[in-house]
Amino acid sequence: MIKAVTIFLFTLTFSVATQAQNQISGLWVGGYEIAGAYTFMVVDADASTVRHSPLLPAQPVIITQIADQISITHTPENTVWVGTQTGAVITGTVTQGTERAPFLLERITVLSEAMHTAALGTYALPTADGTPAGYLEIETNRRLLPELFALQYRSAFGIVPLAVVDSGDPNVVLVGQFGERLTLPTADLLTIQYRQQPSQQASRVFLYRDEPISFQNGEIQLSGILTLPQGEGPFPAIVLVHGAGEGLADIYRYEGRRFAQRGIAVLAYDKRGDGNSGGNAASGTLPNLAEDALAAVRYLQTRPEINSQAVGLWGVSQGGWIQPIAATQEGSGVAFLVALSPSGLPAQQQNLYWHENNYRYAGLSEKTLQRRLQANAFLQQFLILARAGSLPSLFGQDNLGLDIDPAPYWAKVTQPVLVQLGETDQNVPAAESAAVIRDALAHAGNHDYTIVIVPQADHGLYINPQGNNLARTTLRYPPGYYYAATDWILARFGVGGAPQEVQVFPQVERSSRFTTGVYANPTGLASVPFQLLLVIGLTIVFLLALVGSLSNIRQHSLLLAVSVLHLVAIGGFVYFIAQVAALPDTAVNAAYGVANALPLLMLVNIMLTGFFCVSLLRHRLPIARRWPYIVVALSSVAFIFLMASWQLIGISL
Repeated sequence: MIKAVTIFLFTLTFSVATQAQNQISGLWVGGYEIAGAYTFMVVDADASTVRHSPLLPAQPVIITQIADQISITHTPENTVWVGTQTGAVITGTVTQGTERAPFLLERITVLSEAMHTAALGTYALPTADGTPAGYLEIETNRRLLPELFALQYRSAFGIVPLAVVDSGDPNVVLVGQFGERLTLPTADLLTIQYRQQPSQQASRVFLYRDEPISFQNGEIQLSGILTLPQGEGPFPAIVLVHGAGEGLADIYRYEGRRFAQRGIAVLAYDKRGDGNSGGNAASGTLPNLAEDALAAVRYLQTRPEINSQAVGLWGVSQGGWIQPIAATQEGSGVAFLVALSPSGLPAQQQNLYWHENNYRYAGLSEKTLQRRLQANAFLQQFLILARAGSLPSLFGQDNLGLDIDPAPYWAKVTQPVLVQLGETDQNVPAAESAAVIRDALAHAGNHDYTIVIVPQADHGLYINPQGNNLARTTLRYPPGYYYAATDWILARFGVGGAPQEVQVFPQVERSSRFTTGVYANPTGLASVPFQLLLVIGLTIVFLLALVGSLSNIRQHSLLLAVSVLHLVAIGGFVYFIAQVAALPDTAVNAAYGVANALPLLMLVNIMLTGFFCVSLLRHRLPIARRWPYIVVALSSVAFIFLMASWQLIGISL
């Protein structure tokens, strides 16, 4: 008996030790295909998570292993992967509901610096007759989980992060989000295979060269990268104008590759106060950023390789605000504009549109949405007045200028213009912006502009039917988009280029939505100065009433209760606005803490105010003693109306 127990314990210990020794670890990438749809997956065995897109958060899974048999269970998706590990590869069967299919996972490995550098470059995708059907750029991935995806490729298809896998192949093997497999057997050859399709071979080509440069805007030195096509030129050229946020030339220059492939020079520079550029980011107002862009234009015009009469501006989002400001400066030298997702609305209205869509994406109720949107409008007006010196800077700084309206600038633009807007854009209202910019350009007498609303495209011009940037699962470009701007420029400034006619696709009209309600600039009783003075005045009244009631608490108990509750409600109101300023748009109600009780507290205040007013009418005090109570009563009614205008009376925030 003792011998049998000993043997059992020894066997169990050996099994556990073997399991621990063979336990799956590290990062694994692969996927499977069910009903013609490919599902990408990255498994983090150490964290027990899976993600189906570089743009989506990781989700927890249960991973179990006995020897080389591995099971991965994702309960919310009703999906189970069961397979066998052989070295750096796991193969097996995935069961999703009633569907079954084979799957493949490969271990993600680290690429040496030398191999990483060797993989970078441009590869020509041939057609049957050997002519290039397009180009594929392999780049360093700096944004989308670079710890998982060291590289990415960019083509007319889109931007696809690539993981380096340890497949046992002596060549560099890269796996993409759509099941593509890229192998580099030599330094100048790339083999591409999309799942079960025949493989293609793409040859490395050298279509351009990069040159570090610097130029001056007054006392500020700006550094960047000039990408010149092969040949002598002179070439048409574009300056890449930054959007909001990150402003490194090393990221923006990749956007310009498509232009360099077709013979257009590209200048990308570090935004002031970022990277190797001088200056202070806090001084980056839109007019100052426009001057930086013009300094880049002037620099290009000094280069012998550049056609000085064909230097334009390309910009996305905030860059679309900067472009018309720059182009309308006297002697700007700007030959054309290519604006991606520019807003035609004043900054305040465009920001409110963005907030509103974020709130809807977060699933807020309509009443909660309207309350927060009104707070956003209040905060924007506050920031504008603070920048003008009329109010203290309590809620941050308005460095860019929320009161700026791009329409008057567009109404002075006479250069050729290409505007590309995303149909589902949740940051910028596409149809309204197209109508505003169209009308402004027509007012300027501009006879060469093209405005296109790209179907199913979001703010970044990626395919995204939902529109919100948080809803992206891929970075795929809409068909025909990638080279549209390049072709548009060459049609005007390439060899044999000439001015073109006005084109707007589709036809759009102005909407009254952005001139009414919360989108209208608050004036009169709804203005920020009036509401601030009202809140300050009410606070003083209720504080004085509170102090006065403390002299005889029994006699003034109702006055005490009204004063205290109103002061608490005012505090909750201020706290609510501060939370809207501090928290992201996706924050749920729980993040607002005590402010959640504000609408319910106001219901109590209304009842107490009613009792107080009735009590005041019943007690016929001499006028000299009655007027302080009348002031409190009127102040209470005024505060109730203020809260009602903010929809802060009810049973929920």
